[in-house]
Amino acid sequence: MAFCEKTDFIGDINLPAEFLNSDRFDAFLLKYEKMVLIKLLGYDLYKKFTDGLDQIVIAQKWVNLRDGLEYTIVNGTNVQNVEYYSGMVDILKYFVYFFISDAIQSELTITGEVSAKNENSVVSSPAPRVTGLWNDGVDNAMDMKKYIEWYNENYSDNYSTFVMNENYFKKMNLFSI
Repeated sequence: MAFCEKTDFIGDINLPAEFLNSDRFDAFLLKYEKMVLIKLLGYDLYKKFTDGLDQIVIAQKWVNLRDGLEYTIVNGTNVQNVEYYSGMVDILKYFVYFFISDAIQSELTITGEVSAKNENSVVSSPAPRVTGLWNDGVDNAMDMKKYIEWYNENYSDNYSTFVMNENYFKKMNLFSI
């Protein structure tokens, strides 16, 4: 089951149309979505989440985790903060784009690693773009973490096995600092 669709990779997060319409895209999408979901949720919650979405009647907590929602945090002094979690697609599409962009930069052939030679254009580094998009994904992942922590404090039927690999979801910069 894929969360992202081809239309998620048009516009700001743009992949070439000929790639989007290939079997390679579908294979990469399934591979990288699963990898990122396991790092986001931990394997146990990943299994519960995907199994929960496969049910005929889907529990609201799985719908919320998949689709996102607006929720209110009330602290000890009854000050309310409205928060927004945008959903799983808004996390996954950035990371999937990052990995696919890396994978299609060149091809492995019998003669070694090669990239296409363009006429009338110059290939530029994708680093600034993919770094910024990775960081957008990290921001959305932290919003998901905040939502899960809030949910776990307020509901007994919670995401008790949530274990995010936080070392993986760190912001990047072009200078590696």
